[in-house]
Amino acid sequence: MLIAGGIYAERCRFPRWNQLYGSGLRSAVALSSVTINVELHAYAAEPWHNDIVATLDSFGIARQLTQIEKGVTFDYLHPFELAACTEPTEAAQRLEVEGQSVLRFGLIEGDARVSGNRVVYDPQSPKPAPFAANGSEAENLALILTERELFSLAGLQCDEDDRSSSLREAITELFDTKPRGEFLLLLKDRLGGARLYTSDDNPLRIPPVAAESYFRIGSGDVFAAAFAHAWAEEKSSPMNAAEYAAQCVAYFVDGPRLPLPPKDRLPKATPGMPQAGVVRLLGQGMLEFETLLLHTADWIVELGGKATVDLFGDFTGGTEDTTSFLILVGPRWDQDMIGRYSEITSGLPTVVYWPDAPGGVQNILPNAHITTDYTTALYLTLRGFDQ
Repeated sequence: MLIAGGIYAERCRFPRWNQLYGSGLRSAVALSSVTINVELHAYAAEPWHNDIVATLDSFGIARQLTQIEKGVTFDYLHPFELAACTEPTEAAQRLEVEGQSVLRFGLIEGDARVSGNRVVYDPQSPKPAPFAANGSEAENLALILTERELFSLAGLQCDEDDRSSSLREAITELFDTKPRGEFLLLLKDRLGGARLYTSDDNPLRIPPVAAESYFRIGSGDVFAAAFAHAWAEEKSSPMNAAEYAAQCVAYFVDGPRLPLPPKDRLPKATPGMPQAGVVRLLGQGMLEFETLLLHTADWIVELGGKATVDLFGDFTGGTEDTTSFLILVGPRWDQDMIGRYSEITSGLPTVVYWPDAPGGVQNILPNAHITTDYTTALYLTLRGFDQ
């Protein structure tokens, strides 16, 4: 497997994370345990060069590195929110990659022209370049996209009042201009699943696989790497390859954990089905948590859900359309408040984000899933969990 991808610094505040990965390095490390022929083509910033080489050597990964002066750093507040990204001052020399099985990612600091029998392209950009725009060629091509990337590549705007029709139009546009050979389109959701299109109609649904926690940074890299390994290298069917990719994402985010285990040692996880209905957000009225409540409601909508917000002291019992609760517990909690939460949420799935939860907290809210990680709380609320 030849991989053309980035090597970037990643820093996150909640949870704490400060590592050198990026799409290329993470994908190469992920696959190093499941295939013997991984070769990474990437740019290596001069200050990071020795660390990059040491990491690749430790996992037995071949390399073709093009040195650049300065690297790219991603700064996250939490894994759902990118706070800042450093941009290179000028584009580096183009990478050239040719082989039977190729995984190409979009690059910030340059570009990669690839050629192969089976190629997977994941642009990972709000303004993705068409695959063939730089001369890249593939006898068989799979695109892995978000909905935003789909509309950008199709040159269309999404009509929010008729989103399904807009999606069909954009998908038809890509299939009308597809290259020769097999052409696949995977539309990722933001919880680890996808929709697989082998034509411009009747997608196959790949549900996210349930995990106990959700470290989202790099999950898209792992999905693309796992799919490329299964479809491009092992010649698995598109559906089997996509299901394997979803399973690998669940393994990775529950940690994060790398490299990937062999297929027969992946956990036999249960598909996590996204929840329908309305998530009711409950929290305290102090400024910081009121802001976080509103911010969380926006994220739930962005991730495809619906939400209402109630501050402590203002809310009553559940409404008919409430299907689950997400409670945010701040530093100014007391026993009466938690008891009130327990009464109101009784009988409905409840996730509690409690960053400073005391010992024995499960006895206080016995029927809730309690986590100290904000991203995991969002994930469990939206995809559901076993009570």
